[in-house]
Parts: sequence; structure tokens; C-alpha cells
Amino acid sequence: MESELDAELRAFLETAVEEKVRSGMGRDDAIRAARMELGSIEAVKDRVRDAGWESVLETCWQDVRYAARILRKSPGFAAAAVGSSALGIGACSVIFAILNFAMFRPLPVEEAGRLLSVSEIDRRTREAGQARHQYDASAEGSRDEHAYGRPGRKAQVLPREPQ
Repeated sequence: MESELDAELRAFLETAVEEKVRSGMGRDDAIRAARMELGSIEAVKDRVRDAGWESVLETCWQDVRYAARILRKSPGFAAAAVGSSALGIGACSVIFAILNFAMFRPLPVEEAGRLLSVSEIDRRTREAGQARHQYDASAEGSRDEHAYGRPGRKAQVLPREPQ
């Protein structure tokens, strides 16, 4: 790998020097300009080595080893970190389960988009609530009927509108 990297850098430098000579520079000036553009050869090698996936894995492994050393030195902190992580993950799981059930899954009925909510508003308190007589009337009717009514009166059941 190291010899391939050396050969690649030499080829790059030679190509850069040839381009500069073609553009009118002297050979010595072209070599100096190409090396100035490239920078330190060892620094370039380090950047190339760091760009590979192996360095990412090595860095992650070093981080894991460092974290293990720190957690071994202070078991109280380790317990607090593990406990708070567990609580956070558990809370997120519960919230997702509730949201998934309530919002993301479709309702288990046919034509869920045609569902209606029946409610009434108390004029004195301005609070909304389920109109019990309307609910009872719609529950007595078939699933193809809608109910409406007013407090104190018997609810009327109407057939569903044709499509």
C-alpha cells in the first residue's frame, strides 16, 4: 500500500510539472511550484490514509476503548449514564408506540375518511361534549345511516347520501 501511494504521488507531481512546463515555466520553477501546490508529501500521505474506511473503524474502536476505561474508573457515573439512556430510550419507545397507534396507522374500518364526529356545545359553559341522544340514535341505526337531533327531542335517523 505504501509503495502504491508513493508511486501515485510521484506520478501526480510529474504530471503537474509537465503541465507547468507546457504553460511556459522553466523545469526547476515548475518542480518548485508543483511541490508548493501539493504541500508536504508526508502530510498528503497522512490525509490519504485518513480518508479510508479503515481509519474510521480504527477511530471508532479507539473511542469505544476510551469510553470503557472512563466508565470503569467511575462506576457511579456509568450507572447514571446507563440508567438515563435506558429511560430515554424507553420514553421514546412509548411515545412512538402511542403516536403510531393514534396517528400513523389507518383506522380499522371501511371508508375511514367518511367517519363523522357528533358533538354539541353547551351554550352556558361553551364546552363541547358528545351528544348522548345523537350517539344512541346512531348506534341503533344501521351503519348506512347518520343521526341528528336536538337536546330534549328524539333524534331523527336519515339514510346515508347516495354516492
